[in-house]
Formats: sequence, C-alpha cells, structure tokens
Amino acid sequence: MSPGNEQDIRQLLDGVLDTITPSPVPASTVLRKGKVLRRRRRVGSAAGAATALAAVAVATAVIPGLLHQRGHQPPVSRQHNGPAVTVHPPGLHSPAGEIAWGTVNGQRWQLITTKSGAISAAGASAAAGSVPMSPAGPDPISLGALGGTLQAYYGAVRRDVTSVEVTLGDGSKFRLQPVTVFGHRLIGFETPLREAVGRIVAYSGHRELAYAIPYNGAGVAMWGVMLRPGQAEPPRLSRTIFSGRVTGTYHRVTVHLGPWGRCLTDSAGSSACSPASPGPAASAGVIMRTAGPGQPGLLIGALQPSVKAMVLTMAGGGSVSVPLDAMGSLKFYALVIAGHPRILSWATFGGAGNQIDGGQGAPS
Repeated sequence: MSPGNEQDIRQLLDGVLDTITPSPVPASTVLRKGKVLRRRRRVGSAAGAATALAAVAVATAVIPGLLHQRGHQPPVSRQHNGPAVTVHPPGLHSPAGEIAWGTVNGQRWQLITTKSGAISAAGASAAAGSVPMSPAGPDPISLGALGGTLQAYYGAVRRDVTSVEVTLGDGSKFRLQPVTVFGHRLIGFETPLREAVGRIVAYSGHRELAYAIPYNGAGVAMWGVMLRPGQAEPPRLSRTIFSGRVTGTYHRVTVHLGPWGRCLTDSAGSSACSPASPGPAASAGVIMRTAGPGQPGLLIGALQPSVKAMVLTMAGGGSVSVPLDAMGSLKFYALVIAGHPRILSWATFGGAGNQIDGGQGAPS
C-alpha cells in the first residue's frame, strides 16, 4: 500500500468516527447488578433447651450426603437470590475423617468425623455416635444435622447409592457423590442457618431410588421417611396437641404430617421425625418425652386407630381417661407426668372394651 493511499484511508476513517457520539458508561446499572444481598441470620442453639426431649439429641435425623465437584466447578446451580453453596470431596492432603468441605456465601466449612462417629462442623461439634454410619430401615439415606455458624448435614448412604441430588428452597441444586470414610459410605454438606431444603433424591446410576421432601418448620430440614418414584405424596396436616407449662417450662407441641412422615416440634426447642405409620397395637406408642421414664415431665404418644381408650390407674384409688386426638392414621395423646398422684398402671382398650395392652407405672 502506498503512503498516499494509506493517508486517504485514515482521513476517511476519521470522518466516520467523528459522526459517532459515545454514550455515558452505565455505571449505576453496573453497580446495581453488582450488589450482593447479604442475609443476616440468627444463630439458634438447640443445646440451650434445659428440657430437651430425650428422643432428640443435638443431632436431628435428616440426610447424609457428600458433595462432589466436577471439573473443578462448584456443583451448584444458583437461582434467584439464594445462598452460594459449594461442596468439594476430600483431597490428597485432607485430614483423616474428612467427609467434605466447601463454602457458603464465601464462608469456608469442613465436615470431619471420627471412627466413633463424632462430628465437627462450622462452629459446632457433636459427641461420638452422632454420625449415622449406615442407613436406618429401608431408606437409602440417613442423615444427621448440627447447627453452628452454619447448618451441617451428614450421614450414610446405602451401597447402591451412587449420587444424591439436593435442592434448596430457592431451587438451587447440587449433586453429591458418596465417599468412603473409615469403611463407611458418607456424604455431607452445609447451608446457611434456617435455609430450607426442598428435596433430596438418591440415585443408583441414572435410576432414582427414593426421594425425601423434608419438613423445614423447625429451622432444620427433617424427615422420617423417603418416598419411592411415582409414589403419591400424603396430605399435609398440622395440629397442636399440647400447650402449657410442665416443671416450669412452657411447651407447645405440634404434630406435622406430610410427605416427610410424622414430625413433632416443641416450642421448648426439641423436634423429631419418624415414619407416619403407627407402631404395634400392643404398645404405649411413646414418641417424645421431656424426662426419663417415671420422672416428672411431658410425654407424647401415638397409637393405632384401633385403640379407642387409654386409662391410667392412680395411687390412692381412682382412674383417669387420657384424651386421644385422631389425626391422619394415628391417635395422639399428651400426658403430663407429675410426682403426685403417682401412676400405678396404664392400659389401652379397643372398641369392644377389650384390653389391647398395658403396663406398670406410667406409659413408656
């Protein structure tokens, strides 16, 4: 190209550029989109409840899973304004007993267990026996939960489980892959405190084994049963079955029935979930208590629908009929155990007046 031609081209380009008026930089839009919503959460402590129900320890039955990071990308699909959760499997230099590690909104967490089943998480720890080392019953997953500065979930999966998908309340999803820790197949992850968990699905390869829809009303995801693919969800029912003071502490106990099974929550700080199906007819059906057997406190029970009455025989003579509250396929009762008068015995009866079961002292 000759110098004359090059000069002509430059003059032509200068003329074109002079006709363009640049618009201002959209700084306000950029800043607005760059804002991060920080959600403040209160740290709740279940350990502070002086009358914690014996049926529920620091760890609450929930879900076990280990989050696996594929291709060095966080296994999270973030939607809406939900939490940014990442999960990673143990690496070559991870400490012994590590189940998983990751971040929640930039805060690092790590789940480490011991051979005895103790667990340490972000800002919290629990004693030996807290980690489910094998699934309970027919479900492919058993989880425990522990609240500290974050909410931790951890536990065991069955041998045929190859992955677990977790969906948070805002629709964010991540896939967990079990790892072997001290000979047990475990998973684990953490979320912000009181973050809802919408669904947990266990897979064997591409085949869905079972799914859980947790109850989140107590501030932690809980369930007592997992549903099979195609199984219809049970209706959701909720009812308060006791409200009052027992040994100086106020209790409001509510039963929640639904796809999670049967969950009980107590305003004093305890909660528990179990399958919604009734136990054996020949049973007092005790599912929650605030004190040891025979000690003053509150006792909650669930009986089969065939039970028509429960009667207590009291010291000094006389008997007391315990009110039964029908809900779903169960009949619930709430019983305050006091020091006086002492309960000598209890009995349950069918519709024909036949005794179904009974025992000495208070129901247990």
